[in-house]
Amino acid sequence: MVVSKGRIEKRWRIVVLWESGGYTRAGIAKAVRCSHHAVDRWIRRYEETGSVEDRPRSGRANSLSEQAQIQVCLALEAGDSSYAVAKRFAGQGFRVTPWTIRNIAKRRHLVYRVGKSKPALRRSHKLARLEFARTQRPRNYWKQALYSDEAGFGLYYDPRGRWVVEGQTAGYRPTVKWAVVIRVWAAVSWEGRTKLFRIPKAMTAVEFARFMQDKAVPAMIELAGNPARAWRLVQDGDGAHTAKITLKTLRKLGVRLVSPWPARSPDLNVIENLWSMLGRRLEKHHTTTEAGLWRALKTEWASIPHENIRSCVRSVPRRLHEVIKARGGPTRY
Repeated sequence: MVVSKGRIEKRWRIVVLWESGGYTRAGIAKAVRCSHHAVDRWIRRYEETGSVEDRPRSGRANSLSEQAQIQVCLALEAGDSSYAVAKRFAGQGFRVTPWTIRNIAKRRHLVYRVGKSKPALRRSHKLARLEFARTQRPRNYWKQALYSDEAGFGLYYDPRGRWVVEGQTAGYRPTVKWAVVIRVWAAVSWEGRTKLFRIPKAMTAVEFARFMQDKAVPAMIELAGNPARAWRLVQDGDGAHTAKITLKTLRKLGVRLVSPWPARSPDLNVIENLWSMLGRRLEKHHTTTEAGLWRALKTEWASIPHENIRSCVRSVPRRLHEVIKARGGPTRY
């Protein structure tokens, strides 16, 4: 059994609190959040051996040599899966399974982490993002904006990740699009959120313009007030968004846009973070039908705390600052 770094640190904390003399064993158990039995066990182990490491255990010897185990870790860090590595070594005559590969990785302090998906950015995209981030805007400009977008939610999610050294992140991974079951549109602002609108899986420019006129803009007016006042709409460069008929409809309704919005910049649109929150909240429902998924979507969208939305809006100046630091490249958002 491989003991994680966190467990070892917890055991040493028990010892440190005991040696300080200011805690009873019950107090240590409460402070460290463990059982009284665990406190007794690790204090006794420390007094007997001077360590809190596990005792050596019997078991089958490793089928891979030290050099081979190093090669396993290098392959995992390069992005290969445990299945691919196991298959490669099996082809060389070793008796290993993906579980053996994972145990080797854990023993050498590698952990499995899922990387954030980021769009590929060309030089032209980076320059446009950089110019947008450097544009001077009035104070509270971003608190007076509405952030809108569409998103698709399916019944299954992509759990892929990679092995990295403990304490490191997984970096970025290519975006994988799954078959969309339900597609939705919404907008958020400092004042709150619109309701969630279910939209077709594909919309022409005419259909999108009609949707904006009949449903989306009235919902945004209800949220943020008359568009002739201060608020501006944030939306990406999707073809339906930038079509002449859509822009003409928005002008007729008095809606102003944050423009020119840089291409491939989901990290600057805060509603993308809300979509991620919504996706994570959906996981607890374990729904298996389209109707159940739609009910769960509406429930979880309405229950996202208002402070979470405001926290995302407050982060926009920091996002722009990170774009400048990254010279137009991807940010951590």
